[in-house]
Amino acid sequence: ITLDACGGKKGSGYDRELMNFLRQNNIPATLFMTSLWIDANRELAAELSRDPLFEIENHGYRHKPASVNGSVIYGRRGTGTPGDLFDEIELNALKIQSLTGRRPVFYRPGTAYFDDVAVKISYELSHIPMNFSVISGDAAGFSAERIERRILSQVKPGSVIIAHMNQPGKRLYPAMKRSLIKLKADGYRFVKLSEYKDKLK
Repeated sequence: ITLDACGGKKGSGYDRELMNFLRQNNIPATLFMTSLWIDANRELAAELSRDPLFEIENHGYRHKPASVNGSVIYGRRGTGTPGDLFDEIELNALKIQSLTGRRPVFYRPGTAYFDDVAVKISYELSHIPMNFSVISGDAAGFSAERIERRILSQVKPGSVIIAHMNQPGKRLYPAMKRSLIKLKADGYRFVKLSEYKDKLK
């Protein structure tokens, strides 16, 4: 399970019900945080970084798509040059390292978009470019029932689910609660990305 914390005017909330559910059920998750979200939620970010159930990874300094020519993805303009992309990755890596005591291993840009050069730069900065295989649909405002159906119909062994921990009230919590309990009953085990990175494609 990967949960993004995007930050900004409409993206700096915190889905406490969802995170408490994960803790109560001992379900680990990888949390992709931007500098924007960390700055708006310093105490929460520090608290989450101390919880061994979670790991904090790099979602970019300003939540920009990872491009070298300013490509616009879902209405968001990406990084405009290789240097801009370098700053987007590295400045947030330094912030997360200061927060957690460890350098992040994975990088997921805003909108999860990479161009080919951005993938190469990510690796050069010792980050594994990270996308997903199951999109929950919470960011699109789908109903809890639809999110649950999407997760249960798409998950298979090795899947990487993407959802957002920064949008309370977006119907994600009830959908995740039902679907993850069903998946556990079916024998699925949840891990942090770092525990599975050697098997990622």
